[in-house]
Amino acid sequence: MTIVNQEIVQEKVQLTKSDINKSFFRWLFFSHSCYNYERLQGMGVAHAMAPIIEKLYKSKEDRKSALDRSMSFFNCEPTFAAMIHGFTIAVEEKKANGEDIPDETINAFKTSLMGPLSGMGDSLLQGLLAVVLLSIGIDLAMEGNIMGPIIFLVGTAVPVWVLTYIFYHKGYSLGTTAIESMLSNRKIEKITNAAGIAGLAVIGAMAATRVNLSTKIVFNFGESTVVMQEVLNKFIPNLLPLGTVMLCWFLLNKKWSPVKIIIGLFVGGAIGSILGIF
Repeated sequence: MTIVNQEIVQEKVQLTKSDINKSFFRWLFFSHSCYNYERLQGMGVAHAMAPIIEKLYKSKEDRKSALDRSMSFFNCEPTFAAMIHGFTIAVEEKKANGEDIPDETINAFKTSLMGPLSGMGDSLLQGLLAVVLLSIGIDLAMEGNIMGPIIFLVGTAVPVWVLTYIFYHKGYSLGTTAIESMLSNRKIEKITNAAGIAGLAVIGAMAATRVNLSTKIVFNFGESTVVMQEVLNKFIPNLLPLGTVMLCWFLLNKKWSPVKIIIGLFVGGAIGSILGIF
């Protein structure tokens, strides 16, 4: 910190390769630490970002705010998610050095990139690489060859470690350039809005494909039988899952905690199942 013309000027903080590596190793080995239904990988992200936050921010309030941003909901294939974290580190560095970057921008970028990168990572690493290596490893193991499990373990671990490292540093370098361009052209508000819309689309797609709820209610009128679920499907397909999502959104706006909502859904689902409603 220096004094210029009686004004206090905060010295800029520059992250080093070593700082990025600290975050990289934490994410590599602890990406799913405390994995939970409220934030999924959120705590793993916060753990990986902790050394970066400690280096960038000096006050307790700034560190708390940065950790709160890192603790937001996050769910992405861990290897390809490294690009998001590298980019996020670059944004945090700019923010710590005085750039006017809203918290919403950082979280909107993370949310908008989760879906596309998860699709790529799951398809290439889990759908292709792991399957091929597993088939080779099983064939060798059935013949009594110790190289079967070794090939599978090494063949899956090494590419993940190497790619995660590359993506982490590439995301940081690309993020630094991209943020400088956005700030110089004053595009940050438009980018924030676009990323927010994309993020909402991702969350909407996840809600439509991951929330599964149907009713077992059947009404008998003489010889006629009315299956309530078929009636709802003709009216609006997936109406019950949509209603569940909207109910959660309503309760969140009413300041209900995510944990309380999850418990309520669990209890409601159990009661509905016992009564034969769901």
